Order: sequence, then structure tokens, then C-alpha cells
Amino acid sequence: MDNNLDPGGCIRSWQPYIYLTPPPPFPDPEKDQPHGPLIGFGWNSSSFGMTVFSQSSSKSEVRWQTDGSVLLVEAAENFSGKREAFYRVPPETAEKLRELVAASRLAALDGISLQTQQTFTDAGGSCFFSLRFDDSAIGGSPTRYVSIPGVVVDHYLPDLRNEVDDILQACKDAGECVGRDGAAQTDGAPDAGASNGSAAVVSVCTACGFRSEEKRKFCPECGAFTRIEFL
Repeated sequence: MDNNLDPGGCIRSWQPYIYLTPPPPFPDPEKDQPHGPLIGFGWNSSSFGMTVFSQSSSKSEVRWQTDGSVLLVEAAENFSGKREAFYRVPPETAEKLRELVAASRLAALDGISLQTQQTFTDAGGSCFFSLRFDDSAIGGSPTRYVSIPGVVVDHYLPDLRNEVDDILQACKDAGECVGRDGAAQTDGAPDAGASNGSAAVVSVCTACGFRSEEKRKFCPECGAFTRIEFL
């Protein structure tokens, strides 16, 4: 794992943040924007520069798919290659995550920007948390995206990443989150993988049904969202 990454997959500063202006208080509950069901949650990070391990990226995402299943996708890329892992998430664990995100009021941080002192070095990084809601029942988009900078989450909800990671790790340790780990790739070859109890996975278009061994988020035929299926 990249030494610049914490277990939650986001870049952490080597030193505490220095704020140029005082951060505003956590938004009042009455100002929260209404949303429908949470159908996607995760974070992605990247680091760049000239130092060892600086060229890397990682992501962790939980997806509530259209067929009712819940999927955990973990991916990382660095100098040694790429790796992806897919896990089925049982309903009980998925509901714990939804309840945690709702109780934390993470979505209320949408739009908050914190100005921090910049230290110029030969390496840097970025991190964002993402939420996706199905707001169609309240007259909104079926895929309403909310993106929140990692520095904002670190300030207001410093324990959230570890709490999410604990829930998912407990699920894996209990053998309830089962899936398939992809082998590291350095040459662009198809992922041979190493099974941990499940066969390969494919992406299936939710609109036209196009199937592909490439794990695409959008269908190459019609552009609709895909879901991941275990074979």
C-alpha cells in the first residue's frame, strides 16, 4: 500500500491542517437538503509528484445496484500495477452503512470549502468523498451526486472513514462480504484474478443488457449505467 494512504484510502497530511480562515460551524439540521435513498458511497484519492510512491490512486465504493444487490469495489494503482476487488455486501451490512452515513449528516457538508495553508513540495495529492442518491421519488434526479473534499470530512467527521472501514472489515472477517480479488496488472492484460470463493465478474448494462468482461461503469453500447454480476 502507498505510504501516503491511510486504511480508509484517502490522503492524510503529514502535519495538521493550518486553516487560513476559521472553519464555519457544522450546518444546522434544519438546513439539510432532502434526499432519497443512498445508492452510492465512497472515496477516491490520488497522489502525484517525484517522490517514491507518489504516483498512485485508490478508491473504495459501495454501490446499491438496480437488481437489489449491493457491491463493494476497491481499486488501487501505483508503480507496481493495478488491482481491483469486488465483494457482495449482505443487506445487514449495507443498512449499517446507510444508517452511519445518514447519522453523520455527511451530505450536509456539500458546498463547504475550507481554505488551508499550502506547502509546496515535489509531491501532492487530493481526496474526495462521493455520495449518490436516488432523488426521483422527491422530484429530483435518479442519480444525484454529492462530492465533498477530504479536508472537509477530516475536519468535521474525522472518525467517519475508520467507522466505515471497521464495518466492512468485520463483514470480510466474518466471511459475509464475499467476492473476488483481481490480480495486479502491469501489462494491460486481462485480469486473471485469484478467487476467494467466487468466479469472475462481468458488467451488465441495466438498460440494454450488454455484457462485458471489462468492468465498466457505463455501457459502451448505449451509455446507461451497468451493474456487476458474479459468474
